[in-house]
Amino acid sequence: MDETKEKGFFGRIGEKLGLGRAESVRNSFSTFFDAFQKILDLNNQVLDLMAGMGDILSGDYVFDRRFIESTWREISDLVDRLIGNLNTMAPRKYMGLYDAFRRINGQIDQELAGRPVIPQSDHVVPLSLLGRDLEDVVGAKTANLAEIGNILGLAVPRGFAVTTRASDAFMEENALRDREHKALAAWEAGEITLDRASRELGAMILAGRIPDGVRKAMKKALASLEKEADRGLYLAVRSSAWGEDGESSFAGQYLSMLNVPASEFLDAYRRVLASLFSPSAMKYRRDRGFPAEGVAMAVGALAMVNARVSGVLYTLDPLNPDSGELLVTAVWGLGAPLVDGSISGDRFAVSRRPPHKARTLSVGAKEEMRVLLPKGGTAFSPVPAELRNEPCLTPEQLAALAEAGLAVERHFKKPQDMEWALDREGRLVILQARPLALETHRDLNIRNLPEILSRYSVILADKGVIVQRGIGVGRAFIVRGDESLEHFPPGAVLVARQTSPRFAKVIRR
Repeated sequence: MDETKEKGFFGRIGEKLGLGRAESVRNSFSTFFDAFQKILDLNNQVLDLMAGMGDILSGDYVFDRRFIESTWREISDLVDRLIGNLNTMAPRKYMGLYDAFRRINGQIDQELAGRPVIPQSDHVVPLSLLGRDLEDVVGAKTANLAEIGNILGLAVPRGFAVTTRASDAFMEENALRDREHKALAAWEAGEITLDRASRELGAMILAGRIPDGVRKAMKKALASLEKEADRGLYLAVRSSAWGEDGESSFAGQYLSMLNVPASEFLDAYRRVLASLFSPSAMKYRRDRGFPAEGVAMAVGALAMVNARVSGVLYTLDPLNPDSGELLVTAVWGLGAPLVDGSISGDRFAVSRRPPHKARTLSVGAKEEMRVLLPKGGTAFSPVPAELRNEPCLTPEQLAALAEAGLAVERHFKKPQDMEWALDREGRLVILQARPLALETHRDLNIRNLPEILSRYSVILADKGVIVQRGIGVGRAFIVRGDESLEHFPPGAVLVARQTSPRFAKVIRR
């Protein structure tokens, strides 16, 4: 090749790659070609490592966390070098890859450290577009409900989810992460009380400003729902935090609000975010080994169901899973008082086999029910006299409820704890579904228990509902209000008229 042709050849390469004129390119061509070969080699090494991980993780081999971490570090190093060689070949053309690499690297590091990663996504997503694959974005509670409607075709409320990305944007907008860290660190170190840490963290969220992009997306979603509302738009605003309604249920630890007017949704959103730092939720997370800080909260906004009857369905009896029965509890009106333990309702044990007949029935005297107020909120109202001692559900409604519950159980491949409602037209609407916690039975090695018990008088027998089987010994402590929980002594037996999620505050005692 003569000098003129050589200059033309290298000049054209230089112009394509931005490496300058022919003289500099001729001197850099060996560097360029070496970088190209390194890119091919590095790419092949990354692919080999990924294929190797796929084989190891297929289930035929034993591996540990150390294997995953060391392999990821090796892949990360190779990718970093690959990007460097790309920028050697074409200076300044691929600098954006470094930003993408750092972002992905950081997310994987968070995953390996046990901290959930917030994916890039819209701040608000309608339920019609959701499923379990977006659990990290909207929380398990909302993702499960959306899948029941979208995949199983069962009736669920219309609505949308405000994503975990939105809660992260809220924290960044108000510079709250550092303040969160300081308050939680002071609590963990014993410098401030749990209640004081909770008040400080809750107050800073309630005073926070919702970012413009999040606010705009919320208002657009509200306007879309309002078009289909008959009496104006009223919402159930429900927590859907990471970890909630998964293996650890967090039942009752976070705030949900009923019959919220659309005009008050933004304030309700802040209040649900603030419930991340309620005393019981903070203690529950610590006791269960969840991260103290950085927990993301998605929020579900669901069109309010004006329920005639509501309740809870267990697709297996938690205390006797082999009985072949579903358990249903039901009350007139809204189901919230049944869930929080402030009232009791009818109880049905229903056969899991068609035609799903009720095997046992316990009808309670239902004096009050919770109802919707015309301008928002709820209140207790007397149950009409003719309904107080009548079962809330007919045999046909029980059968339809059992069929729906078993369909959800088959889909999620686990027994389910479900909340449901019958609206004013008698339509069954599923409100929530989560895995049902089943009791693990253990053999008790106790000698002469009847003889021991015969020495003591029986105060209560064959009354109430069994919550947890077993034997415990301790001083009885009668709970008459939330304030008395502050004085609950370690090792005592808690006695209350109804169960309540608030008891989580003292359960470790």
